[in-house]
Amino acid sequence: PLLDRVLASQDSNVRSAGVRVLADWSNDANFVKPALNPEEAIKRLTRAVGDDSPRVRLEAVRGLGTFRSWEAAKVALKVLDLPMDNFLDYALWLTLNEATEPVLTAIADVQVAQELPVKHVEYVFSAIEPSKAVAALRSYLVSHPLDE
Repeated sequence: PLLDRVLASQDSNVRSAGVRVLADWSNDANFVKPALNPEEAIKRLTRAVGDDSPRVRLEAVRGLGTFRSWEAAKVALKVLDLPMDNFLDYALWLTLNEATEPVLTAIADVQVAQELPVKHVEYVFSAIEPSKAVAALRSYLVSHPLDE
C-alpha cells in the first residue's frame, strides 16, 4: 500500500508525515472505526520510534500517545535509547502523562518493572506527577531495593 511506501521513503520529512497519517488512521477518536488495526499500527510505530530522524521519532512518540495504553507507552520509552532533544523529551512526557493510569499500573507490577531498563523506569517516575506516582514507586522500590 501507499502508506508502506511513504513510511519507507528515503526522505525523513515524507516518513514523518507518513507516521502522522498512520497514527491518525489508527485512532478511533478520528474515525468511528479506525482505518488501521491498533496492534498493526503500534507495530509500525515501533519501527518509527527507532528511526534515524528525530522528527520521525517525535511523530511516532506522539502517535503512540493517542493509544493511552501501557503497550504504546512501553514502545514510546524506547526513544530514550537514541539521542534525545527537548522536543522528543516533551513528546515522551506528554505520551506518558496521557497514559498515567495504565503506565503506573504496569510499573507497579514487579515482573513488568524487572523487564524494563532502569533508564526507562527513571524517566517514567520523573515524568509523571509525584502525587500519582507514589504508590507505584513504593511498589517498585520494594522489589528493587536501593544499594546502600
